[in-house]
Amino acid sequence: YQWYKSGKQIAGATSSIYRISKVSQGDFVIYSVRVKNIAGKAISQVAELSQLFAPKITLQPQSQSVVLGDTAEFTIKASGTEPLDYQWYKSGKQIAGATSSIYRISKVSQGDFVIYSVRVQNIAGKAISQVAELSQLFAPKITLQPQSQSVVLGDTAEFTFKAAGT
Repeated sequence: YQWYKSGKQIAGATSSIYRISKVSQGDFVIYSVRVKNIAGKAISQVAELSQLFAPKITLQPQSQSVVLGDTAEFTIKASGTEPLDYQWYKSGKQIAGATSSIYRISKVSQGDFVIYSVRVQNIAGKAISQVAELSQLFAPKITLQPQSQSVVLGDTAEFTFKAAGT
């Protein structure tokens, strides 16, 4: 047997197995092996050693505020060796079926106003997102109506009201 790295003979690599104990950047190339005996020789196909990359989050999910009953959508972007697996969490608990880069809540209910995060995982490792909070927006509501009044010409008139909401 004789192993080749990028077409060049590897000194001492003369068995049916070629092992690289500590892979370095220069090892991510193509390999082949030639076997010969008294009757002839055969050369293998090339095999490529490629590098795996653990997931890295490139766009974190963002906190947002919505009105009760509206739609909320959290998005994450990640890089790394495919396939990337996603799992969303609501208040630290796994959300069944929430396994894509986007998590959408069609009709936000009171119990949805909590924190969310996502785990991105592949064969090389995992990454956990920062927490994104879903908070509730409240429409304005007048809590104190302005009152009618009468004043003398030249005096000051002041109307007051109070409102609540976001």
